[in-house]
Amino acid sequence: AYSSASELKVELFVDQSSIEIFINDGDLVLTETTFPSKPLERLNMDLSRGKIKLYGFKVTELKPIW
Repeated sequence: AYSSASELKVELFVDQSSIEIFINDGDLVLTETTFPSKPLERLNMDLSRGKIKLYGFKVTELKPIW
């Protein structure tokens, strides 16, 4: 649990055809399907609507299930 509404845990999962975002262990979930013409190489986030401080960032490569 987080101490205030202004502090969030955000997890992003990106694969070849989808992006999933989980806020506070699934309290809010967004799934977007995408079919890019080439592999994704970068992720840009527009944070212009407010101030956000990033406390940590970790990338974990998931192994394919096939």
